[in-house]
Amino acid sequence: MLNHFLGVLAVITPLLVEETWRHVPAAIAARDERPLHRLYPTVPSEWRNSELESDLDVLLRTKYAVHLAQEQARLEKMMARPRESRVVIALPDNDSRDKWSDLFERYVEDLDDFFIVANAKVHLGEYLYEPSLGEDLRWPYQVEFPLVGLDPEQDNATVYVLPSKASKCERCWNYTADVLHEFPDEEQPSWLCHRCLDIVGSSS
Repeated sequence: MLNHFLGVLAVITPLLVEETWRHVPAAIAARDERPLHRLYPTVPSEWRNSELESDLDVLLRTKYAVHLAQEQARLEKMMARPRESRVVIALPDNDSRDKWSDLFERYVEDLDDFFIVANAKVHLGEYLYEPSLGEDLRWPYQVEFPLVGLDPEQDNATVYVLPSKASKCERCWNYTADVLHEFPDEEQPSWLCHRCLDIVGSSS
């Protein structure tokens, strides 16, 4: 009876069920599977992808570093939204450079959306930023982080958060617009990104 009720409640109050399970008699705990484990099927071993898990760990470390740098920019009122920025990921230019550059190259089409930025680029070695005329010299905001483990002697990368070079697309609001498009019913042309320009062009 207890097992039945815990199984029903596990979907609604998982934390309460876990807390209750810690106090069930040892005989029941040894005989039955944990209620939360019974909710989900066991994932077949062939579904596991160790390479993807390793890649995701590096990408999440990079994303965390990007967020730290963006937060520095936000605190100094240099940006309001993540999409207003672009990011350069400077990878170590050493014996491991091919390993790291190949990893990011596999996901190059998804990096902008994964890091929630206007544009993401990968750079080998130290990145030297040259500000545009009149640009605030507080840019770029940078964070150094280990690509694997916590050992500072391991390969470290640095993310540089910079202002987006493109304008704000008036359709999707991403800062990737670089084309002025004239709509028949509007007096002023609108800034659009290439993706939205294709959609607007196909629907007109």
